[in-house]
Amino acid sequence: MPADPVTAPVKCVVWDLDGTLWPEVAVELPAGQQPRPFPAALAAIERLEARGIVNSVASRTDPSVGGLLDRDPALRDRFVAGQLGWGHKSEALRRIAAELGIAPAAIAFVDDDPFERAEVAALLPEVLVLAPDQLYAQLDTPRFNPPVVTEDGRRRVTRYRQEQQRRAAEAGFAGDRAAFLRGCRIRLTVAPATVADLDRLAELVARTHRFNSTGAGWPRHRLAELVADPGWLVAAARLTDRFGDYGLIGAALLERAADPRPGAADPRLHLFTVSCRAIGRGVPTAFLHWILAQARASGAARLLMDVRPQQANLELRVLLRQVGFEATADPGVLARRLAADPPAPPPWLTITAPKQSAAAEPEAESVDAVVRELLAEALGVERSVVDRLPATTDLLHGPLPLGSLAGARLLAAIRDRLGVDVAAEDLALDCLRTIGSLCRFVSGRRAPAPGRRSPDPGPPG
Repeated sequence: MPADPVTAPVKCVVWDLDGTLWPEVAVELPAGQQPRPFPAALAAIERLEARGIVNSVASRTDPSVGGLLDRDPALRDRFVAGQLGWGHKSEALRRIAAELGIAPAAIAFVDDDPFERAEVAALLPEVLVLAPDQLYAQLDTPRFNPPVVTEDGRRRVTRYRQEQQRRAAEAGFAGDRAAFLRGCRIRLTVAPATVADLDRLAELVARTHRFNSTGAGWPRHRLAELVADPGWLVAAARLTDRFGDYGLIGAALLERAADPRPGAADPRLHLFTVSCRAIGRGVPTAFLHWILAQARASGAARLLMDVRPQQANLELRVLLRQVGFEATADPGVLARRLAADPPAPPPWLTITAPKQSAAAEPEAESVDAVVRELLAEALGVERSVVDRLPATTDLLHGPLPLGSLAGARLLAAIRDRLGVDVAAEDLALDCLRTIGSLCRFVSGRRAPAPGRRSPDPGPPG
């Protein structure tokens, strides 16, 4: 179930400015003069950041006052999704919640003005409304002081800023959304969780409600038992793109079938959850693709999934229906037959496994996959189009001829991703004759794993 608004952990503290963050009225200061933040406010902001709680501002003032925040070294880069203007504070808080992808119940609003506090309390009763002294007195209470702070939590401000960069880049992009996403180089890495992931897994399960199949609690000690149990697969999903690293954004708790033969017990997905910050890019579909592929590879006939219907996870339940899950006689369990192919991940997203030993993951396959991915990006076509091309496809005169601009873009991407400067090592660019010749050239220039010869990446070009 979603967290109780009375006890929900605070994810964002929203500060008023005049009289709350600093004593001055900013718009009345002489030109060039900076307001002086209250020491208690600065100390609170630092403590909140260290606990993974982000800070924002909402003030009825001239938007130009935002420049004062940027010019103060103690305040610069402290706040995300700030709202400065002459509208109602309750509306500003709604916009902050929407931009950060959190519920109003996860917000604490701090203002020295009783009228402003009353306005927010009346129109957004789920928000925790406090005077500054009340906030300072509550900083060590559970709502502001999580028992465990993960590295992911400490990087939360940085990740919100990266998200602002993504939105700004998309707003300025001239093409359609699919083309923009293809250029983002979105990569989902899924692997069995380890002991090092436990704190973040427990945090993710507790904090995520929108894309959470059950809303049930899974304490850290129970997750530790499952990670060590060969009868379970605890999958951890991480996400990156060209703007930065999202961190660990998804978890799945899959109880393996003891006997995969038809008619025996089916594997069961007890929990599926994805952080809200990864929504809107096809990530849940791609993660489900991976899980279904694992269940199918085990030989099972179908996959069961625990689902607790609630308003918060309605969007997830619609997605489950779209990818083939159906109701069973048990009202709390859905099922999907595994005879059908898993839902295809979106063409702009690549699913990868973590780096493994050379014996476990042939380098040639990795080079071929990466080169084809970068070729699709350079040409501006769907990845599936490039994947269908044989290794003997002529890169310069074939069905998708590589022009000079696209060629330069491809070689720069290969240099950045694979560490091979093709342009410097092959002056005549003979390796661009075919996909196979390019892959062989790149593979031959990469340092092989210790004790292992460089593999043959494919048929001759």
